[in-house]
Amino acid sequence: MSNAAERHASWLELFFDLVVVVAVAQLAHRLEHPTWAGVGLFVLLYYAVWSIWTTLTLYSNVHAERTRTRSMLIGMFGIAVMAAAIPDVAHDGGLHEGWFIAAYITCRISASQTLQQSGMIITAWPAAQLGAGLLPWFASIWADAPWRYALWGVGLVLDMVFSILQSRRPESLIEGLQRQAARHDERERRRRRPAGRPARLARSPPPCSTRPTSGNGSACS
Repeated sequence: MSNAAERHASWLELFFDLVVVVAVAQLAHRLEHPTWAGVGLFVLLYYAVWSIWTTLTLYSNVHAERTRTRSMLIGMFGIAVMAAAIPDVAHDGGLHEGWFIAAYITCRISASQTLQQSGMIITAWPAAQLGAGLLPWFASIWADAPWRYALWGVGLVLDMVFSILQSRRPESLIEGLQRQAARHDERERRRRRPAGRPARLARSPPPCSTRPTSGNGSACS
């Protein structure tokens, strides 16, 4: 058997899953007296938790022992904040909805940056790398109900549409993210280069190799 097949989840990953279970348990209480509006809001809240869990789980499955503890801790803390805020969403004036939004945005950005810094490209979940679906969540900070929840729905749709379209063309996704990584590396070299030293030509990124992930896609590292 391969090393990947023999690998077991670390204590950090198990604790991360436990935090997600607590968040899902909080969500389940919202379905005790379901309404159409309540079910729709449940889907939006569940998606927010699920998207973070999926991104970090795929990352840890591929990166194995090289998984960055800080990234997982940020994800755990963010989901814990979201779990604590879930009961207040659309209730009592949404007192803690701002905390839910802030935690979700922070976790998504942190997970995306972790993937980019590690050199991984998860074609099973393209939305993990790019944040088109985050723009409506940013806008929802200044919106009131029910427009706030409508913006959350727009963010979900954007993520799904982007992932479906990009999963059909994984090569273009890989090429685009490699170009983005190359531009980021060039900016970092310019920023760190001492004044007066001539610039060196940037080298093209090496060809990307793909490896299977736990999902129906591949990861590039």
